[in-house]
Amino acid sequence: MRQLGSDSLKGYGIEDMSAAIRSAGAILAYLDMTEHKQTAHITSLSRIERDRYVWVDRFTIANLELFPSGDRSGRSLIETIDRTTTPMAGRMLRHWITMPLKERALIEERLATVEIFKGDNELSEAVAEALSMIGDLERLASRISTGRITP
Repeated sequence: MRQLGSDSLKGYGIEDMSAAIRSAGAILAYLDMTEHKQTAHITSLSRIERDRYVWVDRFTIANLELFPSGDRSGRSLIETIDRTTTPMAGRMLRHWITMPLKERALIEERLATVEIFKGDNELSEAVAEALSMIGDLERLASRISTGRITP
């Protein structure tokens, strides 16, 4: 609560989740122990809604060969479908694969977005060119917030 500048965790939806509260505290303690003193940018908590995603455990991920492993000669799913052009998009695709949506409307929305880029090469090329001029904003933002950015 001190980190969040709050008197209660009610607004974060975890007030009755003691394991989640302890986990968040452990992360903050770890950051402190590893000399990551600049944590002022951590101003909120969010949780993943269990009923929104299919939960895929690491054994299923390995058996479905979703990602490369050192002991295989074949191609993984991510290696087969990844046509992303930025690190941010690559991370998003990995997230989508490891946490598939359950809600049909949200799945169809994603598919419609992908279809737009799949069908229009001119649009895809223009967006890819524009994005190539932008750095990895997520990594840059995290470095700025921790004061670990270099020119």
